[in-house]
Amino acid sequence: MADRTSLASLSRVALVMLSALGAPWLVSSAPAQDAAHLDSSKAFVLVNRHEVRVFFAPEPANAWGRLAIPADGGVPRFSWLAMLEGRNGPRFLSLRFRGEPGGVVPSLDSIVRAGQLELCWHRMMQYDCFGADAAAKIENGRIVLSYLDTAAIRQMFGLRPMSIPLLRIVPSEMRGDDTGFHSAPVRYVEPLILVDSAQRAAIASERRRLEASINRYGRVIDGGSGGRTLHLGVGDSAMLLIQDYHCFTDMCGPHDYLDDGPREWGRWSLADSSVARLRPLAASEADGTGYRDARARGIMIIAARPGRTMIRATGVRTPADTLPSSTRLDSIVEREVVVTRGIGRVLISPRVSRVTAGQSLAFTVRVFDTSGHIMEDAWAELRGESTSHMVRSPMEQKVVRFAVPGLRQIIATRGTHADTVHVHVQPAVRGP
Repeated sequence: MADRTSLASLSRVALVMLSALGAPWLVSSAPAQDAAHLDSSKAFVLVNRHEVRVFFAPEPANAWGRLAIPADGGVPRFSWLAMLEGRNGPRFLSLRFRGEPGGVVPSLDSIVRAGQLELCWHRMMQYDCFGADAAAKIENGRIVLSYLDTAAIRQMFGLRPMSIPLLRIVPSEMRGDDTGFHSAPVRYVEPLILVDSAQRAAIASERRRLEASINRYGRVIDGGSGGRTLHLGVGDSAMLLIQDYHCFTDMCGPHDYLDDGPREWGRWSLADSSVARLRPLAASEADGTGYRDARARGIMIIAARPGRTMIRATGVRTPADTLPSSTRLDSIVEREVVVTRGIGRVLISPRVSRVTAGQSLAFTVRVFDTSGHIMEDAWAELRGESTSHMVRSPMEQKVVRFAVPGLRQIIATRGTHADTVHVHVQPAVRGP
């Protein structure tokens, strides 16, 4: 049966690093095998008690040491990387080499001799690399990376993962269809890793503790005006969806499920049904969301009169509930709803007309309802100088830098309402 915790961990790291899904880390007992039973045309991994050997797929012989590198193609980079799950999180055993633009693709032997061999611990978008008893060599036209550390290998492979993700990075002229992470089968050979039931439990517990320390899951009602508070004008409507999100350290985004586990999207309700009303999503509305279960996880809210209420979904349960997290997911998710008399106008500040090239200004956008009151936390779009930002009324600032002389427009929009500031950017005065 798949270890869903490790599966999620590997896939998340791969997505954060390279927008590629890592291979599943499975935890059924894998019998000892030798290299003779493996497909010689593909990558594989051999593991024993003391050593990990990663065999990448055979390299095409007609490119190495022969193919020319375009002079205008940037610095060519060559890497062979294996993702290993360690005590302190994902580790990457890799061989890296930087080529020269306009030269010839180096031979595999020269890459192994001059390349940088590392074992690195991934932390967000940087690596902590440290010395390791590792080696690289060529065997039958393929790169082979090896790693010796009995204690670390027991931690990495004590739960008997059946595959690990591998990545090969070469110039595009040599890549072909080989892009992203690929799953390489793991074979366990003599002498086998010795892990008793207590050690297996300890490894699993330590891995779950680590994952909980660097991962956080949350659940929100998404859609509409954005922000924690949903702002609507009388007669306006908004499509709302229950969305789980995931944070890997401090990088957050929507959480897409990696399996077909059961989901319960709960029951929708309003604290005050006189302020707004709810209706199910139509099939056409749900189809436009991209979620196959949008009609179950979504609702349409229609503002009825000015006031405040709370929309709530009760009894929400998804596969994310079982994943290690520093915070606990709640089965009840809610959001405040503020209904006003409708949007009357938007207003940009400051109303500047002239600036100097190279100057930066901070702009705010105020959103007013039809009665002239400022709508707190209402979102508007601010565009200018080839940039676009969502800003929150009335105090959130966005800085725009005016780089090129000429007439520029700063535009704020919210629905059908807009405001424009025309800015004349004058050339900077040069000194004598």
